[in-house]
Amino acid sequence: DSDGSISIEEWEEAIEAALQTKLNQIAAERARKRAQAKKERDKYAAEVLVLARQVFAMLDVDEGGTLSHDEVTNGVENDEDVVKFLINCGNADLAALLKPKKLKKALEELDVDNSGEIDSEEWEAAVMKGLEKRMAAMEA
Repeated sequence: DSDGSISIEEWEEAIEAALQTKLNQIAAERARKRAQAKKERDKYAAEVLVLARQVFAMLDVDEGGTLSHDEVTNGVENDEDVVKFLINCGNADLAALLKPKKLKKALEELDVDNSGEIDSEEWEAAVMKGLEKRMAAMEA
């Protein structure tokens, strides 16, 4: 009120205004960090999907657009890049392709439409499921 002294009410108003400004700054910083983290997760997911498509193409030696039991078996036995991807993808069904005793069951789990082969949509769905699981674990 420009009387040369600060009343309790004026002091409380100033403190509340300063606190509100600080809270707004903190909220804006949290929102910025969340947006940055989402951007990084989305970029990572896109990179994993590109890699998954490359691995699918490496396995699909007859270029038929699907993966047969023989193609998967050959890939996991003979292609180091395929093996690395399957180990690190985060999906138990995909990782099980590396275990001969679990290979048939894993192929059945991945073959959602029961066609006897894994198409690119089934492959990518499995990869994304594993990716989501890994990202959730990282955020926990």
